[in-house]
Amino acid sequence: FSSVFCSTPVLADINLNAASFSVVIPSNCDCFASASICFRLSLVSRATPAAAPAPGRIPWQGQDWYLLGANLPWYNWGCDFGCGPNGGASSPTVRAALDSGFSRLEASGIHLARWWVFPGNPWQITRDASGLPTGINPAVYDDFDAALELAEQYDLYYVFTLFSSPGAPGAWVTDPAQRAKLAEVLGQLFARYGDNPRILTWQVFNEPEWAIWNGKIEKEPVQATVKEIAAAVHANSNAYVSVGSAKLAGLPMWIGLGLDYYTAHWYDSMTGGSCALCTDYAEVRDRFNLDAPLVIGEFFAGSSIDALQRFEDRYAKGYAGAWAWSLFPNRTNDRMSIGLSAASTF
Repeated sequence: FSSVFCSTPVLADINLNAASFSVVIPSNCDCFASASICFRLSLVSRATPAAAPAPGRIPWQGQDWYLLGANLPWYNWGCDFGCGPNGGASSPTVRAALDSGFSRLEASGIHLARWWVFPGNPWQITRDASGLPTGINPAVYDDFDAALELAEQYDLYYVFTLFSSPGAPGAWVTDPAQRAKLAEVLGQLFARYGDNPRILTWQVFNEPEWAIWNGKIEKEPVQATVKEIAAAVHANSNAYVSVGSAKLAGLPMWIGLGLDYYTAHWYDSMTGGSCALCTDYAEVRDRFNLDAPLVIGEFFAGSSIDALQRFEDRYAKGYAGAWAWSLFPNRTNDRMSIGLSAASTF
């Protein structure tokens, strides 16, 4: 728990000499992990005034955490939540694969997973003849229950990303009546698990800026959808709300819509003003007038690069977390994997 959500622990005594160093952890250190994690955290507490949480932290369950995590992002596209015994999270085959993946996360010290819920066509949301959302297929709940059982088993906390884009179906976003009904229907899902601490965040969309920038949909209805769904989350649950921004440049679209923290993605091809590697949270906050912490919600941390340096860089630059892509690389087109040994060292 402590290595994904880095708390604010007691200080350790540090003895240095030319050849080595040692760390003496006091008996009241509350970390569940190794002394090296407590040592890392003591450095943060020395640098951070006790009067307020550091900007690079997310409060949850009474403490402030740095969110080290991984993107699944799915096992069976469009099926993890709703397919039940035929490929859903509750099916024996998928459950076994998730067991294996989540045990590797736990061994590496990662306890947060980002998981897509209704990617592509959200067939799990029922609708009438006009396309108006009417409810949620009950099979969805068996798969959520299975996912939450796994969360308890492997000490996981979830960020559930609802939709892979704002365009399927577009009328749910552009038509005010359908948009309101969508938020109402999703409220049933939020309420069912409203008090479950394993659900940290509901993300409304993944990278909605691409559809906006490419002229597929106007910005304003997407913003209105985010605002209405954020309100539904807050009305029906204790979880947070966010949006998986495509890159730093998209962040201004989501300010003032009720999000609890921001996330933005960064890959090596992103340069200039969207280079998260080239800047830090303080600069991004001042540039965009952000009013909440910022997590790097996707980035590459595979074995072909210095993954440990990337984990440490996100931490040192004041971001509130970093979620590497991806736990199940063979289930995605890009085949990007995570250097879990680097995460363990971090």
